[in-house]
Amino acid sequence: MLKTSTALVLGTTLLCFSQWMSDVAATPGLGADCPCPHRSNTKVKLSRVVDYSIQHEGICPVRVLMVHTVSGRILCSNPDTKWAEMVRFKVQMDRVTKELQENPLITAGPSGTITPTPAPTPETDRILTKERLKCLKKLQKKNRRGKKQRICP
Repeated sequence: MLKTSTALVLGTTLLCFSQWMSDVAATPGLGADCPCPHRSNTKVKLSRVVDYSIQHEGICPVRVLMVHTVSGRILCSNPDTKWAEMVRFKVQMDRVTKELQENPLITAGPSGTITPTPAPTPETDRILTKERLKCLKKLQKKNRRGKKQRICP
């Protein structure tokens, strides 16, 4: 009788443990669903950055800026750092430059008249300029030397 009750307790414990393990394994955000399970401090030159995407909290445990490099690597960075801001602006600048090359601001009509494109909307008002990108780069260098921080226009 003692052996039967021990076997029953052991069997029940094993069943509960296996059920608990299957629940943990099925929890979203713990594995293959998350390309960036944690943040990294690794930084690359802005010239090596091709694109970025944001990994939001929910399925994954942390909010991350996924930086796509020329070599195809993905860096998982803190989206609230100055470097991450520079990455976003650099990619935005690349997109604007590409769009301007494909669709010039001024087009010539069939009779030779020049038709300007419409004025910018509030959504496009804050487009990154080359001056702002230069300012952000200088800011990053000054911060390394311990100088006072200023805000770029």
